[in-house]
Amino acid sequence: HLVSLDITHCLQRPSQRQSDGSVKAGGDRELAPWMGRLGLAMGVDGLFLEVHESPDDALCDGATQWPLHRIHELLTHVGLRPAPAAGREPHRPAPAARGVAAPRESAVTTLEASGHAPPTVGLAAPAQGSRPSIAAPAAAPAMAAFRQALERGAAAIARANAEVDLAAADAAVATLLGCRGRRLCTGVGKSGLAAARLASSLSSIGLPAAYVAASEWEHGELGGVGAGDVVVAVSFSGGAAELLRLAPRLRQRRARLLALTGHHSTPLGQAADVSVPCAAAAEDEILGLLPTVSTLATHHVMNALLSECAHRVGLSAQRARENHPGGAIGSAAVAEPVE
Repeated sequence: HLVSLDITHCLQRPSQRQSDGSVKAGGDRELAPWMGRLGLAMGVDGLFLEVHESPDDALCDGATQWPLHRIHELLTHVGLRPAPAAGREPHRPAPAARGVAAPRESAVTTLEASGHAPPTVGLAAPAQGSRPSIAAPAAAPAMAAFRQALERGAAAIARANAEVDLAAADAAVATLLGCRGRRLCTGVGKSGLAAARLASSLSSIGLPAAYVAASEWEHGELGGVGAGDVVVAVSFSGGAAELLRLAPRLRQRRARLLALTGHHSTPLGQAADVSVPCAAAAEDEILGLLPTVSTLATHHVMNALLSECAHRVGLSAQRARENHPGGAIGSAAVAEPVE
């Protein structure tokens, strides 16, 4: 009997309800290469893995499907290489270094797509009576992680553009421009840095703003908030406890809360007077954890809001230089209005 490891379903987590009301299974596809290596270490005869050209758009199992364009990356990490296409000469690996096993060549990549069933990747079993050995993974292409991050970043921008909420963005711009009190930007961690940058950029275009660390609201900063103020809270997850505790206190003081968050349905998005979604795929972060594409999407949407604000206030290059007299901006010779 042959034993096969089903990587896709080993990595699944309980289903979760999405912002649009649909239900999808959870999971972390970035663990698939490691699960493959674990399977070979355990001596399985084959590996099974669902792949998709765009896993996030799959009808099911998207969270644990592997992107088709990254299949060679996965095989290389596991220590396997795809069999040559019909009519081509098989790849011959260079002799392995002393004491290091060469990658197996018994792998066969099968890509099948029919109806709604996602394509799968199957690895051929070794000859009868033999067991697979752990092979040293082939060297990864130069700067592979770097190039993949660029691809994920481009995809994140495309997704943010496709899922933009123009009505929400318009409301956010109107809120910023209509503020008759103070504009205060806040956030935690990487989102806090984004909020600080937003405050600085708003001031540069003539909309005075300041940054307040989220942890400081409960230590005196609330005393400076009153009716007419606007607090811009940045949090992709929308679950930062400091910001969620802040929301009802702002309402008591008749200040408005504008949220830049992953989706309208996040806790922060639900608590805000106005929320602007900055959509990004959480599984595309480094290890599925460290903020990268979510930060990129946030800054992308933030830049668009700043551009619209600059346009509506009629910001000119001359005024921009007056607001920013130092550095290259201050010394720029351009004096045309910003379009």
